[in-house]
Amino acid sequence: ALGGEGPGAGRSLNVLRQEELPAGALVRFQGMVMDMHDPEYYAGVYEEVRPDGASRMRTGKFRDTFDEPAGCTIRPRSDFTWQRTPIVVAPLPGQTAWAAAAAVNGGAASSAAPP
Repeated sequence: ALGGEGPGAGRSLNVLRQEELPAGALVRFQGMVMDMHDPEYYAGVYEEVRPDGASRMRTGKFRDTFDEPAGCTIRPRSDFTWQRTPIVVAPLPGQTAWAAAAAVNGGAASSAAPP
């Protein structure tokens, strides 16, 4: 699912800055978990109802605000509230350049790797 192809391929926060990524982009980050915070509660699943009455299911996963088009209303469902656990991740200390390049390339061998 997260192989070397597809929409998230090649996008690593170890190399790119957040400002260089489009909103809602799937990215990778290799690091070390330093801390876990208290759970956050968010709008997990809801219905977006257009003015003509048509509706579609939406999720608030990976977002902090609703992204509803003008004129639409939000109809919560019974399983509206979900939870996620935010974690603090730090870059790997002392990681060599060739190891970082291999991680960004999905674990592929790098020509810069030592023998």
